[in-house]
Amino acid sequence: MQEVELVEARPHAVPDDDDESRRDAVQESKAPQMVLLGVGVCLFGAVLCISPAKKSVRGVACVFLVVWLWLTRCVGLAVASLVPVVLFPLTGAAGARTVSSVYLSDPMMLLLGSLLCAGAVERHGLHTRLARFFVRSQDPIAGIVVATFLLSMWISNTATASMMAPLASSVATTPDLERSAGLAVAFASSLGGLTTLTGTGPNVVLAGVSGISFAEWLLIATPVSAPLAVAVWRGLKVPRATVRLEAAKPWTRHERVVVVVLALMSLLWLTRQSRFGLSGWAALLPEPTYVTDGTVAMAAAIVLFVSGALPWSAVNDLGWDVFFLVSGGMALAVGARESGLDSVVASLLAPLPGNLGLALTALAGVALSNVVSNAAAANILLPLVACGNRPFALPPVAMSCSLAFLFPVSTPPNAIAMAHFPHLTPRHMAINGAKLTLLALVLVFADATLLVPRILARHQDTPLCGDDGGI
Repeated sequence: MQEVELVEARPHAVPDDDDESRRDAVQESKAPQMVLLGVGVCLFGAVLCISPAKKSVRGVACVFLVVWLWLTRCVGLAVASLVPVVLFPLTGAAGARTVSSVYLSDPMMLLLGSLLCAGAVERHGLHTRLARFFVRSQDPIAGIVVATFLLSMWISNTATASMMAPLASSVATTPDLERSAGLAVAFASSLGGLTTLTGTGPNVVLAGVSGISFAEWLLIATPVSAPLAVAVWRGLKVPRATVRLEAAKPWTRHERVVVVVLALMSLLWLTRQSRFGLSGWAALLPEPTYVTDGTVAMAAAIVLFVSGALPWSAVNDLGWDVFFLVSGGMALAVGARESGLDSVVASLLAPLPGNLGLALTALAGVALSNVVSNAAAANILLPLVACGNRPFALPPVAMSCSLAFLFPVSTPPNAIAMAHFPHLTPRHMAINGAKLTLLALVLVFADATLLVPRILARHQDTPLCGDDGGI
């Protein structure tokens, strides 16, 4: 036993110069973050001191600090999203039970079930099979746009771009084709996520503050995202080229199980509610209103677990940062309601004409989403719009938060495209992204005027931040 004394460990107890320099570098890199954190806390205290007896002021202070943490990123986005659980109860702005309940609310069950199903798709390589199927054509840009768009409807846009970028770069044989392929991957990843309620963070935040269903959102968003995807293809069109890829491997049993489960989940989402004169399947249940899209998503995940297509260890690989970031946005909305901040915001928004308020908020969404994450932008804007009790303004604002096309740092797919395509420059992305953003805003405003009021007629009289609201 004495031969294994920790004598040899002693040299490691004294750090060498390299260890000390690395430690100093880490500490220096954290110094600006700590300064920003300290400034945020001081500003939080200053706001709180304005009128500490007023509950709404305490709510403003809490919302301010969380938004500050999101914008400055002095702590991780997911960490900042947990702050409402502590801050609202400590300041007396909202109760802990009320705030904490949204972190495992029905919209979050919808997101969790969708993340698990997306994990099954990635685990068995179905996304690669779909991508190879569409890219195998004489028009590679069309194949890249279609494959990326469809994939990002169901799995995260970051995972989609990470998988599609190497595949697209392998078929880009000229500098022009390489630039077009990179932009196609970046833009189509965001557009596909915009299409479905579970495709991107802002949409899930919207579900939390409004109670909108999967089918309703699909009817609202597709007339915006599909024309934009066509515009991406037409704007990036290059001479035709024949693409040859290796033959795909035979289908496995688990792949077939995942495809069937996802198809059934989508069908159940689309047919749950009565629409177009047809009764939804929920009407056959004893309590039709008890079943939601989250119920369907979790049922699909359970089937995947039971069938063996998805092992329980896959839970460790979920995007928990996205989960908590979205939860944090809904927690802010609950805190605003409980503290009375919703009434203050509603009174401030009341004098603004509907179209002017919508335009300003949508432009703010575009601006924020290009400098911070789209989910953080939605977390800031959607609770404020919801507190103004303007349900028809929520979908266009949510869509505007997904229009991050201008800069490489605007969203992960943009950064991934820049990394994989050397001939793609920030200038190319900014020029093409600006054109796409302008077209997108026109379509969003048209959609908000013509479609949203008709599709969301049942939400017209719903007090979004009241007791019967979406959260």
